Amino acid sequence: MAYALRAGLSFCEAEGRLIFLDLPTDRYFCLAPPAETAFRRIWHEDPSEEGDRQFAERSGLFTEAAVASIAPCRAPDTCKQSLLEEERQRARAGDVAMMLASLARASCELRVRGLAASLARFETAKARATGDPGCQAPSTAPLMAAASALRASMRLYSFHERCLPASLALAIRLARAGIPVDLVLGVRLAPFKAHAWVQHGETLVNERLSLARLFTPILVL
Repeated sequence: MAYALRAGLSFCEAEGRLIFLDLPTDRYFCLAPPAETAFRRIWHEDPSEEGDRQFAERSGLFTEAAVASIAPCRAPDTCKQSLLEEERQRARAGDVAMMLASLARASCELRVRGLAASLARFETAKARATGDPGCQAPSTAPLMAAASALRASMRLYSFHERCLPASLALAIRLARAGIPVDLVLGVRLAPFKAHAWVQHGETLVNERLSLARLFTPILVL
C-alpha cells in the first residue's frame, strides 16, 4: 500500500526535527519522537512495522495512493541579493496608498478567513500572472518600488504578526502587476518561530539575507 501526504499539509526538516504546517487548521506542529520515526519510515517507503501502518491510517496525515507521494517543502531559489540592502528609493504616495489598502485587506482576511483562504487568493493571482503570455522577467525597478511602498506603509499601519500580512499583501500586489513572485513561509526551532517573505528568483524583496537564512522553508507558493 502506498501513501500520499494529505491535502493542505506540508513539512520540512529543521534542526533534526520534522515540522508540519496544516493549512486547514492554521497550525504548526511536531510529532512525538515515536510518531516521527514512523512517519520517516513511511516517507522513505519502509513501513517496517505493523504499528507504522496503523499510524498511517490513524494519524490523519496521509491518504492512500496508487503511487507514493510524500516530499518535504521544495526549496526556493537560493537568494543572492536583498532589495533591503540596496539603495532605497522614495516611495510614491499613490503606491503607499494602494499598499496600505492591501495590508488592511490581508490582515483582515487572515483573521476572518484564515491562512488557507488567504494563500489561495495569492495562488490565483500568481497563476494569472504566470499564464499571461505578455509576462516578462521584470527589472528590479518595480520590485524596488513595491518594497519601498511596503516599508513606508508599515511605518503608518500598525498590526500584529507583521511579516505574514505584509508579505501576503506585497506578493499579491506584485502578482497582479504581472510579476509572479514566490511567497515563502519558513520556520525554526529553539525557540519555535515562523516567518514569511517574498522573493523573485534570487532576489529577496522584503527581507534581509542574514535573517531569511535562519529559517527553513516549510511552504513555497
